[in-house]
Amino acid sequence: MSYRDPNDLSTTLAAYDGVEPQLHEDASTTLAASNSIDLTRAIIGAIGHHDGSAPSTDEIGWISLMRFLKNESPELRQRYRTQILDTTAIDFAEFADRLSNLSPTICAVTSKAKLDEFNGKDGPKLKTILSV
Repeated sequence: MSYRDPNDLSTTLAAYDGVEPQLHEDASTTLAASNSIDLTRAIIGAIGHHDGSAPSTDEIGWISLMRFLKNESPELRQRYRTQILDTTAIDFAEFADRLSNLSPTICAVTSKAKLDEFNGKDGPKLKTILSV
């Protein structure tokens, strides 16, 4: 959720709650097709996000430092890329199963008015941990 999220808290949380059933549905239908263009697009998008665009000269040093500090070797990065490229519809279904077994914790940074509005509706109630 972002401070730019135009939705109220209930709508945003409902969107998160809808991820697991949608993943199950997609894994058994769209992504399971033998030549699923959607699965290919998801894999290409993940690789693009992982690799990013070509770094500028200034960014190369920073990226190298971060990889060194995180102990991120080229072998680790390649293993991660290979796992992404080997992703199947079954992997999406297994991930959806793991999501369904989670006990979620909700944390929101919001105004008191928005919190009171959310707590006035049916569903989970949030409590204030810190107020400034």
